Order: sequence, then structure tokens, then C-alpha cells
Amino acid sequence: MRESRRFDKEPKEFFEEVAQVDRVTRVVKGGRRFRFRASVVVGNRKGKVGFGIAKGNDVSEAVKNAVKKAKKNMIVIPLTGFSIAHLVEGKFKGSRVLLKPASAGTGVIAGGGVRIVMDLAGVKNVLSKIHGSTNRLNAIQATLKALSLLRSKKEIFRLRGKEIMNKEVVNDKRETPISKVKKVKNEKMNKANQK
Repeated sequence: MRESRRFDKEPKEFFEEVAQVDRVTRVVKGGRRFRFRASVVVGNRKGKVGFGIAKGNDVSEAVKNAVKKAKKNMIVIPLTGFSIAHLVEGKFKGSRVLLKPASAGTGVIAGGGVRIVMDLAGVKNVLSKIHGSTNRLNAIQATLKALSLLRSKKEIFRLRGKEIMNKEVVNDKRETPISKVKKVKNEKMNKANQK
């Protein structure tokens, strides 16, 4: 009896998504030569993302070459929780992409190429707006430029030549004007009940 072997797949380090596949033509003496151009976004969903465009004689070859290029052009993003650190804008050719941090539970408010990049970068909550050209490839590159401009709190403090003070937060509940009013009302009611 033959023993069935089970091969446990190793978890993927990088996830990839094909953004666009185009058939490109080159006119030569004998006629036309057809090739394929693939645009691929690669990321680990933990703050690393890259983009690559490559050509090949068939789609699978083009995608494989694009993945190689994308892995060479990776950028690291400083994430605060599952959102970006601050508001940032990126430009590429006719596209301008504005990215804004969002609170937990908002989700990715983005379309087309921006959504692909955010998903593979590991950003779960963000607001975005594309101005100008909405071409998918331009939007992806504008998004990557915007993400490359992000700076972490530590980095900003280091650039300014300042130190981050390590304060121990004992009680993180901040008193708002409404909570103060409620507190005063509760105290008054307690005094009235005691009499």
C-alpha cells in the first residue's frame, strides 16, 4: 500500500496581485509581434509593498518578471496600528493621490489602484481621494510615492534632534466637558439620596 505524502505549504512571505495585463504590439518587417505587459503589486500586509511592470511572451512569464521587479522596488511604511501615521499626498504624472489616516472600523475608502496598494501594505483604515487622472497605473505609482513620504514619530523626533519622553500613562481616560457635567450631576444625586 502506497503511503500518501502530505506536503505542508509554507506560509507565503509576500502576496501579489495583478493590477493590469495589456497586449502590446511591435510592428516589424514581417508583420506584428505580440507580447504581454503585466503590472503587479507585491506586499507582505505588514508595512512592505512594491510595484513592478514587465513584459513577456505570455501572461505567466510577464507576471513572473513583474513580481521580480516589484520585490526589488519594495518600500517600508511606518504603520500606526492599522492606519497611516499622518496625512500625505503623492503625485505621479497626471495623478494626485491624497491619503488621510482614519479611525479603527472605517475600512479602506479607496478605489482602483489605491485599494490594491493599501490592501497589500496592510493598511486597514484610510481615506483617499484621487485628483486628476484616474489611470490605474498612475494612481498606484502616486500612492506609492505618497506612502514613501510617510514618517514615523520616532523618525520625526530624530530629525528635529529631540527625544521622545517616556511617560507612564496611569489613567488614559480623558475628561471631556460632557463627562465632567455627568460627574457633577452624579455627585449631586448621591448627596440628595444620602439626606
